[in-house]
Amino acid sequence: MVTDATATSQLIGLIRDVKFENLPAQVVHDTKRLIADTIGCALGARNHEAGRIVAAVAAEMGGPGIGDGATVMGTTVKASPAATTAANMYLGNYLDADDTYLSFSHPGVAPVFSGLAFAESLGLSGRALITAVALGFEVGCRVGGALEFIRVTPGDIEVVPGCLGWYGFCVAGTVGKLLNFTPRQYNNAFGLAGWMAPIETGQFFAPIQRPGKHMLKYSPVSSMGINGVLAAQLAHKGFDAEKDIFDAAEEFWRAFGALGLDRDRLLTGLGDIWQVSRTSFKPYSACRYGHPAIALFNTLVSRHGLRPEDIDHVVVRTFDRGVDWLGPIYAPQTPSDLQFSIPMALGAAAYGSDLGPSWQDEDSIRDPRYLTFASKVSIEAHPDSRQAIAEQMLATGRFTRIPNEVQISARGQEFRESCDYVWGDPWSEDTRMTDDQLKAKYRRYAQFALPATRVERSLDALFNLDELGNIAEDLTPLLAESD
Repeated sequence: MVTDATATSQLIGLIRDVKFENLPAQVVHDTKRLIADTIGCALGARNHEAGRIVAAVAAEMGGPGIGDGATVMGTTVKASPAATTAANMYLGNYLDADDTYLSFSHPGVAPVFSGLAFAESLGLSGRALITAVALGFEVGCRVGGALEFIRVTPGDIEVVPGCLGWYGFCVAGTVGKLLNFTPRQYNNAFGLAGWMAPIETGQFFAPIQRPGKHMLKYSPVSSMGINGVLAAQLAHKGFDAEKDIFDAAEEFWRAFGALGLDRDRLLTGLGDIWQVSRTSFKPYSACRYGHPAIALFNTLVSRHGLRPEDIDHVVVRTFDRGVDWLGPIYAPQTPSDLQFSIPMALGAAAYGSDLGPSWQDEDSIRDPRYLTFASKVSIEAHPDSRQAIAEQMLATGRFTRIPNEVQISARGQEFRESCDYVWGDPWSEDTRMTDDQLKAKYRRYAQFALPATRVERSLDALFNLDELGNIAEDLTPLLAESD
């Protein structure tokens, strides 16, 4: 790749030139894992009222659009790829069980569901889907990972409420690969995706610290999906847009609420270090920042045979954002309230919940045992977390190591456990979720939308995705609701 070329042209060169045969075997496997896990998350959300609404709206938006139309997960709805991408991205993120990229975002829904929609609509192969998802994730996450939302100064860490609208670059890149874009079409698509990206709205309309957020989440992923597809389809037809957006003097990153763009980080390791292998998977349907506390709590409870009535008090020590976002105790009103509450998650875990889809149903929201136990939980800052995160931010611009500790007072004793990384992180074999663990998670989620036989058949198809000749014939019928 030409090293003196613009950043935009280097990213386009990668996504344009790489074929399935060029992908490392580990990248192929990790992409299949991402696709399977993300689809499972959407199936797990299918029966929530919000899931039924977005499926119905996708049907009203019509189709088939380009090709033969695409399927909303776990339903009989077929609509245009744009409408289906929007609906499935919302479903995939609804339970907050989807992947976490470098401790700050959940981008998997963007390339997975835009790729799945177009691969189905156009009757493309599993290999085409894998390639497009891997490359769309690569380009979009490199941009998102290079945006600077945190400024570290001596003794302080400033966090700005940046926008996740860069998911649109994931979508545009994925769709462009499936439509066999020329370099000019990619350039136009990325320019359009930046131009149409949504502003940051989560802090105003769905702040994590405020209960009762109803069906809103921290970012409008559905509109990001529509914008990315629209950008790609306009570029496909020849729409002319801003060129070289990642190099433009107008500094596109300002529209995302960012403090800057680190162009070295944008390109370092391009073609060698693959972002799909750097995303974490979630064992629990809850904010990733709460996972260390849940895992440590479960370890102590299991190791010492602790029952809820044995436990007098729990202290969770984590980093500042975890304290502020996930620490307050209040009566939950919505699934989102549960997702962003460490005390409620520990209450559910204490009474045997696996913190899968069922813990966000109405019975769990109203379960008085969880709230009673939550009153025993205190969240405070870990003494090492601020320094650890500051050092990582100064070194790499992102953080992956978060010191956490859980202390349980029970039976007149103190039980403690600590960690820097947690189950689901890809950084070591000790924390990486195995294929069997991911498959078990898929089964737990998919059972809420599919009969048992199709859960197994779809799981087999997803882990052998590179052998499928036609997504529309070999995969998506297994993911639809039975007539």
